[in-house]
Amino acid sequence: MTVVKSERLPNGATTAMLASEAEEGGDDEPGSSMDSNSNNIFMSQAEAKAIVALTDTHQLIAGEKWFLVDAKWWERFVKQTDTGSSVSSDSVGPIDNSAILVKEIDGSLTLKANMVEKLDYVLVPKEGYIKLKQVFGIFRPEHEMERGIIESGLFKKQMKVEVYPLTLRVALAHRETDAKLIVLSRAQTLADLVERVREALKSEHDKFKLYIHHSAAEDDMYEPIDVEQKGASSSLEDLLYPNQLIVLDQLADDGTGHIPESRINKMNS
Repeated sequence: MTVVKSERLPNGATTAMLASEAEEGGDDEPGSSMDSNSNNIFMSQAEAKAIVALTDTHQLIAGEKWFLVDAKWWERFVKQTDTGSSVSSDSVGPIDNSAILVKEIDGSLTLKANMVEKLDYVLVPKEGYIKLKQVFGIFRPEHEMERGIIESGLFKKQMKVEVYPLTLRVALAHRETDAKLIVLSRAQTLADLVERVREALKSEHDKFKLYIHHSAAEDDMYEPIDVEQKGASSSLEDLLYPNQLIVLDQLADDGTGHIPESRINKMNS
């Protein structure tokens, strides 16, 4: 098996195979059917193979959505496409992403760190994923891992599936131990960051400042996020890193906050 980096890159031309493959089956081989004596649902071999081909060749297009599926589940599905004239829901089971997910401090499920495409997970275009979900179902609703396409790269821009969106911890300056999690796309802006932080912390203060808290023992400092200087429309891609702690300091009328001036690193702002 070829090991691929965790961010998917374009690898083929757009195809519209699902509808045409299903139509070729005619009345004798519908896209899916149900066993009248059980809850077992069948997907035609033609439609199953079309989903596999679509996943292998579909071009990355801005605005489209892809879904992460556990590689072992996908392998079981692909294996069944080569046996018989159809694939049954009983033989494959519901989409189960338990092995690639981890529970965060707020109880939400996120993708485990350092997962590798095709080794740990497979990226399936939305068109194919919907068909899979209709027939096989999903083990738990929160196992659904939807991802968007972003344009990335400092010098040469290219489309990629944002497998790992920007997960940040956010807290009020006087209550840093009570941090919340927010998830943003790197393609979003500083204005989006400000809005999401205030929303997560339920802050309605008009006067506030945002900081990145660098809490390493040798450098326990607060780096100001100067939205006006950087520009509200600036992309987050090159400004923030995953798991950073973003602190919102609510200011008094005289402009003073909870963070001492001595701990503010103004050189890096």
